[in-house]
Amino acid sequence: MKVCIPYFKDIYKDLCSRSDDKNKGINKISMLDYCQLPGLLAERLFSVLDTDGDGYLNSKEFLTGLLRFYCSTFDQKIKLVFEIYDFDKDKFITMTDITTLINCMPVVRLAQIKGEGKFTQDGGGATTFEERVESLEEMHNILDACFEDRDQIDLDEFTVITETKTSDMVLAVLSLFREKLPCSENYWRYKRNYELHMKILQGEQRSMSPGPGDSLSKLVSQMSDGEECKSDGGTTGSKKLVAQAHMSFVKPLSPYAKSGKKFFDLNKSERSQSPQS
Repeated sequence: MKVCIPYFKDIYKDLCSRSDDKNKGINKISMLDYCQLPGLLAERLFSVLDTDGDGYLNSKEFLTGLLRFYCSTFDQKIKLVFEIYDFDKDKFITMTDITTLINCMPVVRLAQIKGEGKFTQDGGGATTFEERVESLEEMHNILDACFEDRDQIDLDEFTVITETKTSDMVLAVLSLFREKLPCSENYWRYKRNYELHMKILQGEQRSMSPGPGDSLSKLVSQMSDGEECKSDGGTTGSKKLVAQAHMSFVKPLSPYAKSGKKFFDLNKSERSQSPQS
């Protein structure tokens, strides 16, 4: 928290300077341009952050929104993602809500394609029709298994699904936020360096002190992404266990330990079966 507030305030001032009304705050165009997210996902993020619905993000809305993503518990992050899926704000989400948003996300490519631009590398224009169909089929099979015979689910049901069946719906959004939001790289670096500095001040440098020939950069690198977020919003020494992600195009989010248990099999011969816990 001590690390990020001044940094987020600087970002707010910069984005305000680009707004058409600096007194009201950050306008939608400036925010969407900054986020670098797929269009619909960026629109939904802005809508959730704009709590008073005036079309601008004031300082409180902007800072609260970033803190909800970067400095919150995983349960709070689940609530944030749920609100992003909840288009009509009725506190329920449907399969259509989820598929509408996930459809706009880039497909993860495990290998780079030579001679293609960034859009294609992110899973854009050169994605084949077969690849896209397979991804959509995979997504619908997983959602069918999660929703079972329900038309909609509330936050509690969404949380249970994330923790016991599949984390795809949450990690698909969080991993894209972490990758695309321009402030992510600096935030994690500042946080890692701050935690390293605090460990040294607390007299723990003996356990992490560099040996002969070790450099400070090596010492800093000892703090991995998992170490960065191990406390996850201040819960000392704990990691959040979530269900295994099943969608092949969803990237894992390193700070959250997966249970490793496969709750249901989506092989062609078993797609009609109910999920097993």
